[in-house]
Amino acid sequence: MGKVEERVISWKDGEEFTIEIYEGKSMPFLGEGKFILKEEGGKTNVTMSITYRMKGGFLGSLMGVFIKGRISNAMEGTLTGLKHYIETGEIVTGDVIKLIKSKAPKLALN
Repeated sequence: MGKVEERVISWKDGEEFTIEIYEGKSMPFLGEGKFILKEEGGKTNVTMSITYRMKGGFLGSLMGVFIKGRISNAMEGTLTGLKHYIETGEIVTGDVIKLIKSKAPKLALN
């Protein structure tokens, strides 16, 4: 989807954080992503939700119907990258995410 500018707007250490997507020249939307962390059985489960508004008024809203799949794919890439970074400490790029996704089972997205 392209490069975005984001910032952390809330943080509860070890529990949750929220980021704001405030700029993205090639992104047709702006919004917030919330990450909730929950320890279960010695592992950490991360739940991510996103709220967004389409740029471009009414036409942008219509376009939103068509890009839901791309947004879900971007969310999956974000969680894949987060998992890889936490486990390895490596900086994650789009190419790294593609490689990981080609080798790993799909994440559970609800």
